Amino acid sequence: MKKSSFKNKIFCILTILSLIMLNTTDVFSQVPPVSGAQCVSCKMMNGAHATDCPYNNKGKQQKQPALPSSNQSQEQKMLFDLLFQINNEIDAWVEKEEAIQASINETRKQTKQKVQDSLAKINHNTTKQQLKGLPVSNKSSGNIIKKISGCKTSGNGFKIYSDGRWKIYNDCSEINNINFKGGDSIKTEQGTELIIMLENEKKVKINQSTTFIIPENELNVLKLIKGGLWAIISNDPQLLRTIQRKFSIRTPTCALAERGTIYKVEISSNSYTEVFLIEGELEVETLNKEEKVILTPGKKISITSEGKIDAISKLDIETLKELIKEFNNQDK
Repeated sequence: MKKSSFKNKIFCILTILSLIMLNTTDVFSQVPPVSGAQCVSCKMMNGAHATDCPYNNKGKQQKQPALPSSNQSQEQKMLFDLLFQINNEIDAWVEKEEAIQASINETRKQTKQKVQDSLAKINHNTTKQQLKGLPVSNKSSGNIIKKISGCKTSGNGFKIYSDGRWKIYNDCSEINNINFKGGDSIKTEQGTELIIMLENEKKVKINQSTTFIIPENELNVLKLIKGGLWAIISNDPQLLRTIQRKFSIRTPTCALAERGTIYKVEISSNSYTEVFLIEGELEVETLNKEEKVILTPGKKISITSEGKIDAISKLDIETLKELIKEFNNQDK
């Protein structure tokens, strides 16, 4: 409740009580006679009285309202002093309540910020653990990433891990000034997507909440740690003949080698991997090279966190339509 509103309500109640207490006139003597009423003394009706009736005021001097006595004036002053004191106490009480509420709000704000900072630190440490053991150097990885050709963000931007530290990009204005090398990592936050161009017209769309690594000593390879991406590899036979190295994406459970392909990869939080093939052929090799299959268009392969093939299934029409729609919207 607002301070002024609360004060007004209390003050109105106290004012009404004071007016009742300070009534100095006999209001009941002003009530007009009621039709059909009988005098209790002379028994006459409708306000008429006998000459000797004690209630007959005709010819008598009208009684003037009594002026307040000095005692009554003193009582009025005391009452208004009391009202003033109560008003000040109400002010002090309301201000105290407002200060308490402001303190509670500030405590909540600080607690929320501490929780957010703790979560950010946990996420940072988790990613560092995933990257543990991967050296960072200035050695070229074969310049697999030519540039970031597209960027869309409605969230917290993206981060690049290079030279032992994370650099944060809150918007897409600096993408043309970024140079990559072996050992670098890219992490997109919620609401951010990137499109990176590789050599020989290969293109990879990085989905939101995704982390991947550019291996230092492996050419033409990207390591997907978590999240998802689209890989679009030209299926032009003439161009494919000029490609000396096949492009490969590796996940914690498998390696994917393209053969002129359009496919999508998704990794869940427990490293369960799903690959959806739209066009071309895709060579899928599980962890430790225990199993190898050639995936054909319109199929999905699922691989467990232990690196075992869980299932190979044909995509239903609705799923295929959704994937094609998602693929067609990738540059928008």
